[in-house]
Amino acid sequence: MTLAPRCCERARRSAPAAIRARRLAVVLAAIPAEAAAEPAASVSIASEDRFRGEGTSDGRPVATINVGYDDARGPYLGTSVAAGATRRDGVQLLRAVHFAGYAHRVSPTLTIDAGASYHRYTRHATFEYASRFTQVYVGAGTQRVWTRLFYSPNYNGAEGSATYAEVDALLWSRSNWSLTGHVGALASIERGRSAGVEIDWRLGLARRLGRLSVSATWIGRRSLDHGGERTGALVLAAARSF
Repeated sequence: MTLAPRCCERARRSAPAAIRARRLAVVLAAIPAEAAAEPAASVSIASEDRFRGEGTSDGRPVATINVGYDDARGPYLGTSVAAGATRRDGVQLLRAVHFAGYAHRVSPTLTIDAGASYHRYTRHATFEYASRFTQVYVGAGTQRVWTRLFYSPNYNGAEGSATYAEVDALLWSRSNWSLTGHVGALASIERGRSAGVEIDWRLGLARRLGRLSVSATWIGRRSLDHGGERTGALVLAAARSF
């Protein structure tokens, strides 16, 4: 899912809090979360689930539960679980993502962080890469822009690895409205040979209504190999934070 982070509404009041909110959101593909030294949770519904531009729910709606902890002193962790309606087996679990990391504020506006995440996709998810993979990452961000570099030793299963670089940005915000953007590049290796490079992007408009957030996000993906295959979809979502 692709909901805008809550940092835009807090930016005017607390830059450090906004940065913490953004770093937690970026790990879970911009899932909204409270930036406080206490547990936070959200429940969301989206028209479909996508990861790095690739559909993982067969174009069907998904419901996601997110639970996280973001401590102002640096450590953070969280879990995201998604379920969706399948064609033959009813509602089933599609994926689970677990992550943990540590962030350090270098200045009032700049934060660096590092961490790891574990992704598990069930047989009901439509995902062309490994059903289970681990990533480590490093990143740096400000109140409006965040960039990260990921490495996975088993992105293509036991015989393949991948490197992924991304930039997320809060492009515009006014009152309870926000416009966010994302671009990423994936380079993978399979059986010792390059499996190509893929580019993905997102452009999302979100509106906050108290603890409820609704959004419309255009998500695209293009392979720089295989004839430049391109896919894209408009994803509609709503989330309630707690």
